[in-house]
Amino acid sequence: MGSKTSGFPRRVLRFLRLLLHAGWALALATFAYPRGDQVRRAQLLGDWSRKLLEILNIKLIVKGKPPKVPGQRVVVVGNHVSWLDVFAVDSVCPSRFVAKSEIRKWPVAGWLAARAGTLFIDRGRRHATARTNMSIIEAIRAGDCVALYPEGSTTDGTLVKPFHASLLQPAVDAGATVHTASLRYLDAEGRFTMAAAYIDNMSLLRSVLQIIREPMLTAELTFGEPIRAEGMDRRELARVTEEATARSLGLPPPHRQPGKPSGPPA
Repeated sequence: MGSKTSGFPRRVLRFLRLLLHAGWALALATFAYPRGDQVRRAQLLGDWSRKLLEILNIKLIVKGKPPKVPGQRVVVVGNHVSWLDVFAVDSVCPSRFVAKSEIRKWPVAGWLAARAGTLFIDRGRRHATARTNMSIIEAIRAGDCVALYPEGSTTDGTLVKPFHASLLQPAVDAGATVHTASLRYLDAEGRFTMAAAYIDNMSLLRSVLQIIREPMLTAELTFGEPIRAEGMDRRELARVTEEATARSLGLPPPHRQPGKPSGPPA
């Protein structure tokens, strides 16, 4: 009982600092971010993301060699466990993320995501998907690092789902270099934990409170060897990147039925 009570002030302080940091994000998105050039925007995004991890007492361990951004034709792909994934990647490799269109409707967070250059995709509408793919290709060719989660949904971190090949088509068309960025979360004792997992229709607030309750978390981010997408078939790229992601996490590759393609067609 005493240990729970002693942790309460710490959790309250973290939550208050998180609210202040969100307010700072609103100010940056309104005034500084739109006026900055590509390099300045990347710097602002990286600084804000690192501070967020610090507030939540999340230690980031980076393995492998992150891509140099901005200015290169780079696409980052990986497994998806939590909303924290975005900021773990951004703290090392500031990126424009590809996200489902529903996120744009989220109060405050959706507006911030749009201001930060998030590329929203509506997978239920073919023409909208085609337009988004063109926007992604243009962003890659302009030197923005584009990041996406080809699994299409989050997991609890105990498996890697098959990657949807259609989401990787812009990387092929833009002749990008693809880097896998695999993430897993560890507790204060260095053991695997699902405390950061954002799954099962969990609300964002519930997820935040769950993370705040943890004394400390470690986000282990592993970058794989660069993969040249130019000349590859998108299904081949999906298979190669999902296998590389699973291998770096010490997990088995996604199970596929014989003859089943990597995700739905575009």
